[in-house]
Amino acid sequence: MDINSDNNFARVFEFPENMPTEFCFGGGHFVGFKLVDWFNPIPCHELGGDEIVSWVDYEAMIKGFVSKKRYIKAGFKYLAVTDFNESFVFIGGL
Repeated sequence: MDINSDNNFARVFEFPENMPTEFCFGGGHFVGFKLVDWFNPIPCHELGGDEIVSWVDYEAMIKGFVSKKRYIKAGFKYLAVTDFNESFVFIGGL
């Protein structure tokens, strides 16, 4: 995981309430995700340091931070995507 000041960025998207259920033959279906937040997920003092922190630890930290936000709705799915090529899905309220 190569995180630096140029790619220390994350976005959180809310999944739509209803996803398409039809097959995606012929080009797929447009799906509207709502951007609900963006931020620098890794504290600046940890960038470029010698301490190695695993993605699992960062994911837990980011999920804990985001889960406390007012926009998180119980039972809704959210997608967190970073510019350093990591992502995860979580369900609000869990």
